[in-house]
Amino acid sequence: MRIESIHLKNFMTFRDATIKLEPGLTIIVGLNATGKSAIFHAIKFCLGSNQRENRYDRWSEFIQYRRQSAEVEIKVNDHGKILTFARKIDRGRAPRAYIDGKRVRAADMRRVIESLGFNIDNPLVFMAQGRTVALRDASPEQILRLIEEGTGLDSLRQRIIFQETEVSADYQRLEHAIAESRAVENELHLLSRDLERLERKREYEKQRRALETEYAWTTIIDLEQRIESIKEQIKDQQAGVTELLDEKARTSKRIEELEKKRTRLE
Repeated sequence: MRIESIHLKNFMTFRDATIKLEPGLTIIVGLNATGKSAIFHAIKFCLGSNQRENRYDRWSEFIQYRRQSAEVEIKVNDHGKILTFARKIDRGRAPRAYIDGKRVRAADMRRVIESLGFNIDNPLVFMAQGRTVALRDASPEQILRLIEEGTGLDSLRQRIIFQETEVSADYQRLEHAIAESRAVENELHLLSRDLERLERKREYEKQRRALETEYAWTTIIDLEQRIESIKEQIKDQQAGVTELLDEKARTSKRIEELEKKRTRLE
């Protein structure tokens, strides 16, 4: 997969030009202000990048002086299949993207281009002139960060930093949870003592109720015994009364007989 040609129309220093690229390494050489950086920006712009150098504030600055619009078209050879990507811009309007002449959304175009293996915002793949000069005087740490950014390690570093932050937060949450568990453990220890006292109290209450029940049954039994005793006494008394009545009847009869005898004697 490679870029076959770049067509620029009213783009920066180019009125209407087509640049063909042969297989292999291509080096573009020229004096200052002859359009080398314009080709660089044209490739990035056409392939969907929204990055601009600091000296370009608006997209309209890519349009050639006294022109109202500009466009860049790039033909890509993907294993023998030719794909045409184009991006057009008018003054005062946002850029428009096209694939094989059909207008598409910028996000869809970026997905297609990324699926072909282009990484248009990678600083090691597309390095602007100013950054190239700055790289010459960069410190080892700055060069390292550039390499990390270009190879994707910066996102990995960010994920590591994020995960370290998450681990630190998790560790703090764990310490807080341990402290809370210790407090709960102490509270459970105190509650266990209260529970033991409550269990003893319940046992005592159970024993008291059992004793009260036993005392009630004992009282009932005692009352039943006393009732039986009183019944026996009543029976005995009833028997004595009967004997007294019988004795009274006999005495009365005897008195009657004696009265009769006394009468006869008189």
